[in-house]
Amino acid sequence: MYRIAEKSSTAESLEEFYAAVHSIVDQLLYARNFYIALVSDDGSELEFPYSVDERDATRHRRRLATGLTEYVLRTGQALLADRHAIESLALSGEVAAFGRVRCAGSASR
Repeated sequence: MYRIAEKSSTAESLEEFYAAVHSIVDQLLYARNFYIALVSDDGSELEFPYSVDERDATRHRRRLATGLTEYVLRTGQALLADRHAIESLALSGEVAAFGRVRCAGSASR
C-alpha cells in the first residue's frame, strides 16, 4: 500500500499511475490479466481506464449489471475465486458472467 501511495504522488499521468499499480499488484499475486474499474459520476456505468488482458483486447464502458466487478462493489469485499466459486456465484444468481472464465493455472490458458 505504501508503494501505491507513493506512486500516486510521483506518477506524471494517470496512465503511468495505473501501470505502476498493475506492476505492484503483479509482484504480489498473479495479475497478468488486470483492470481498474471506476463507477461513472452518475453511478450507472462502469468505466475501465486501465485494462490488460491476454485474450480480450479492451474492456468497454458498460452499464452496471450483475458481473463480478459489481459483486465486489456490492459486497465491499475482495474476491479471489476459482472457476468453481464463480460458477457457484452464477448458479446462485449472485453474478452473471461477462467474457470468459479463466483462472491462473487452469488448463484453458
